Amino acid sequence: TTDYNEIIFANLAGSITINSPLNLSDHQHFGALGDITISSPITSSAGAFGLHATGNLNVNSNITVNGANWYDPYDLKITTPQIDLEADMDGNGSGVIDVAAAKAVRISNGGGIWIYAHDVNIGSDAVIDAKGNGTNTYTEISIEARTGSENIFLGDGGSSDLTLSQSEFNTFKADTVIIGGAWEDGCTGDIKIGQLSVSSNIGLLILETRGRILNNSDTSLLTAEYLNLRAYGWQNGDKNNPYSSAIGTSTSDSPLRLDVDYLIEASTTEPNNKIYLKAVGGANTTYNGT
Repeated sequence: TTDYNEIIFANLAGSITINSPLNLSDHQHFGALGDITISSPITSSAGAFGLHATGNLNVNSNITVNGANWYDPYDLKITTPQIDLEADMDGNGSGVIDVAAAKAVRISNGGGIWIYAHDVNIGSDAVIDAKGNGTNTYTEISIEARTGSENIFLGDGGSSDLTLSQSEFNTFKADTVIIGGAWEDGCTGDIKIGQLSVSSNIGLLILETRGRILNNSDTSLLTAEYLNLRAYGWQNGDKNNPYSSAIGTSTSDSPLRLDVDYLIEASTTEPNNKIYLKAVGGANTTYNGT
């Protein structure tokens, strides 16, 4: 038990399997040098719960956090309930999060769900629900590749290191979904778009990388109501070696193809790094980075 009323259970020699129902009342995290497999329901009345596997994380039963907002002593603020799901902790590219079909990962009052792995597989009719009953007015799902150099593919029509298909995206419920991450240890690979239509269960989609955001092909299309795009346009995460563009490219079929009601932001950090966008049915648009 830590000074902050957390319980951390770690298997430093192997795997963890939970095959009987767990009802938790404290902030609790499980960690293993092998796999973690959840085969019976887990319910927590606390504000935080986490599973952290060096190998694979297999979610074969429901996970529900029913707790209220709580004081986070690390960030020195009140925070909403949270669930952390992590695989491939050592970053060797072999740890995958698998959520079985028709299973739910849910925060009842709404909060944040953080997913961190080499890849993520979500079965049909599963639910990744950060909204819950709407008690908390801001909810978020954040998905990051465990190794920053991985490329990410979104939608149908292709694949990459970390792939989220249309059907997997349809399992998400949150006010904001963040894919990637452009901070120091965040994504340095490219985010490629296939055919992706963001459902009404998601308010704002944010794509972030220190690499680029690109079409996968000339049939690529990203459809969303609210969208933020942030890309540094660095090659292999090297600020001193930028690409000529950060979002889309200048060739006739490669401006990033969008069907968006509200483009909140499209930005890059490099003054000479261009952004190429194309609204479906509209003209191409070019911006210099700022």
